[in-house]
Parts: sequence; C-alpha cells; structure tokens
Amino acid sequence: MTDQKSSIHEEIRKILEECGEGDYIFRGEEKNFEKVSSNLYRHYRLEEKDAGGSQGDSFDALNIEEDTVKSAKRHFSHTTSNIEVLTELQHYGGKTTLIDFTRNIYIALFFACEESPGVEDAEDGDGRIICLNLKDIEPREEIDYEQKELYNEDGWIVPVGKNPRVVFQSSVFVHAPKGYITSEYRTIAVERKLKNKFLVYMDQYFDINKKSIYNDIHGFIKHYRPGDYEPFSPERMQLDRD
Repeated sequence: MTDQKSSIHEEIRKILEECGEGDYIFRGEEKNFEKVSSNLYRHYRLEEKDAGGSQGDSFDALNIEEDTVKSAKRHFSHTTSNIEVLTELQHYGGKTTLIDFTRNIYIALFFACEESPGVEDAEDGDGRIICLNLKDIEPREEIDYEQKELYNEDGWIVPVGKNPRVVFQSSVFVHAPKGYITSEYRTIAVERKLKNKFLVYMDQYFDINKKSIYNDIHGFIKHYRPGDYEPFSPERMQLDRD
C-alpha cells in the first residue's frame, strides 16, 4: 500500500511541476475536448448542429447571456448586480459564459478523473487539467452589458457569497464572452489508466470525493442513491402499492 501511495504521490508531483510558476487557476475535464467552453456555448452550439447549421458559431454568446441575466433579475432584488445574478445562475446550472475553475489543483484533478456516462466509449479516454495564469487575464467586478465592446477578452470573477460547494472547491469563474476560452492556457494530460487510482488517493488523503465536492442540496439530489433496499424488494413494492 505504501508503494502504491508513493507511486500516486509521484504522479501528482509531476503534474504540479508541469504547471510551472505563476498565479494559476485550474480546470479538470474528463477528456480532450475541442475547446474549453461554457455550458451556454455547448448548449447553443449543439442546437446549431442539430438544426443543420454551419460549422461556424453563428450565435452571439454575450447577447444571449445579457438576455438571460435581464430576464432572471425579476427573481432578485433591484440592487443585485449582474455579476451576482450570473454567479447564481451558474451555480444552479443556468446558461452563462462563465466557466468553472479552481485554485486547488486536486479539485481539478478530481474532475479530470470523474467520468460521465459514455466517456469509456470515447476514442481518447485521457482526462486533462487546464492551467490558466491569472496574470494573463483581467479581473472583473461587474459586467455592463450596455458596453459589451469592453468584453472582447476573457476575464476572471471571484464568486459572490459563501455557497458551501463554491467554498470547498476554491472556485474562480472565467468569464468568456465568446463562450469559450480564447486566452492561452497550458494542458496537462491525465492518463486514463491512473484515473481510478487518483480518485482513491484523493478520497483517502484529502477527503475529495463526490460527497465533499457536491456538498449542497443540489449535489445531494443529483448524486444520492438509496442503498437500504432493492428496487423490487417486498418492502419497496409495498411502498409503491401504498
């Protein structure tokens, strides 16, 4: 066990060394996607493809985000800033140009190793860690949609509030007006064969797992699976009849 721990620790040390010096933030992705993109971009790009659109991006991500924020403001007080609305929308799974990053490389490694359904069938099963140096992009404290010309480049945002998931994940949002990262970034491959070992290692020594990562009611609803009885047990069937 000690040898295995040392081996995994060495692999993680290599990843940390690859990051180099700088004020980096990190994003873990389960495979090598074409772009580091926001959920807004992925949603509307898929719609465009389904409609038989061209391979270009004909939608304006920032305009769509503006419409979303303005429509969502009726659920907030009149003093709530656009940034506050945006970060809240992002937390609840809304379509924004925000992209989740973290200051904690172990959190990014978790997401690079955690696979979604269908990934095992992918041609390339390696994950990746995106390393973005904050000195290369500007901080944003607010977004003024009346001056969209100011937002041609990526910026970074510190999430508002003390949401437990945001706090545990050391979250930082990158605001990508085009819907995907245009700034230069580094990519570190996470080999598929090491993913399960990394997950076990981080669970045992850092308490980084699904329960701690998704430590709010939304994560509970998404990931909780009752384990006390089988779907077709007499107890379950009795409950269903009632």
